[in-house]
Amino acid sequence: MVKWPNDLLLDGRKMAGVLIETGGPQGRPWVVVGIGANLTQAPEIPGRRLAALSEKTAAPSAKAFGEILVAQIERWTTILTAQGFAPIRAAWLARAHPVGSRLAVQGCETYITGSFSGLDAQGRLLLTLPNGETIPVVTGDILLD
Repeated sequence: MVKWPNDLLLDGRKMAGVLIETGGPQGRPWVVVGIGANLTQAPEIPGRRLAALSEKTAAPSAKAFGEILVAQIERWTTILTAQGFAPIRAAWLARAHPVGSRLAVQGCETYITGSFSGLDAQGRLLLTLPNGETIPVVTGDILLD
């Protein structure tokens, strides 16, 4: 299952994810993208529920995984260029937790609860609050109930 915006879960435990960091002075910004996947073994980190791909299937080597990952990035980039974001959104939603799932969004100084209402056309998470209002979420840690 995918968890917005960038985690892959196996039986509710994190198996893989993407981390994006940005910075730099005005006019000279930088971006670093890191992708991590537990292929053969999940690390033991107190308080974290982690999984490894090898729990369900024979895990590829790191090299083979990298080749598969690059091929999939190229595939989805081609789809994005040719068809826009809609097919990516549909594929993501087909693999995500169900619409209506309870979740919380935790930010630096905020904690908002509600239910998952999908993704908007820009890929932002849509959170329906207890009062019925639906808001887009741009950033935050998503905690599934």
